[in-house]
Order: sequence, then C-alpha cells, then structure tokens
Amino acid sequence: MSAASRSVTVRIRGRSYSIAGLSPDRARSLAEKVDEAMAAAIATAEGAPPYDQAVLAALLIADELAEERESHAGLLSHVESSVSRVIEGVDSGMAESESDGPDPVRRE
Repeated sequence: MSAASRSVTVRIRGRSYSIAGLSPDRARSLAEKVDEAMAAAIATAEGAPPYDQAVLAALLIADELAEERESHAGLLSHVESSVSRVIEGVDSGMAESESDGPDPVRRE
C-alpha cells in the first residue's frame, strides 16, 4: 500500500479528521495551515457561527493561493523575457559572426 493511500489523523481546532490520499507529512502540513487560518478567522469573526468562520478561513487560504499564483506568474514572465533577450543576443552574435566571413575554425 502506498503512503498516499493510507489515512492519517490530523487535528484542526481540536477536532480529529482522518485524511486519505496524501502522504502523512503533507496531510499534517496542510492541516496545520488550515488550523492557522481557522484561528485567524475565529479571532477576526469572534462570535460568528462556525460555518461563517470556516468560510472566512477558506477565503484567507484562497487569498494566499491567489497571491502565490500572481507571484509565480510574474516570475515566469520575467524568466521568459530574460530568456528571450539571451536568445536574441545569441542570434545577433551568430549573425554578426556569419557576416564576418567563413569560420576560421571550421574545416571542410
């Protein structure tokens, strides 16, 4: 049986949940993030019904995910732009080299 198919018990806000389909370390790590988000939501919406607090926690997690995706997209765009400039520089250098005449190292 693979590690991902076994279930692991995690605790979120003092309640136990059995999680299957994730490695035990991954399940515990994610449960810790959810527990932190729930604590923040409870502090923000103290006295609100638990369902409303859970929705707020989900929004906090979704906001964090959206920020990470935007950051990733920005980094990817920067890398793509940098690679394009490098390729243009290489192409330009090769074109200049070809216009200077035959390659002195090339043997025919």
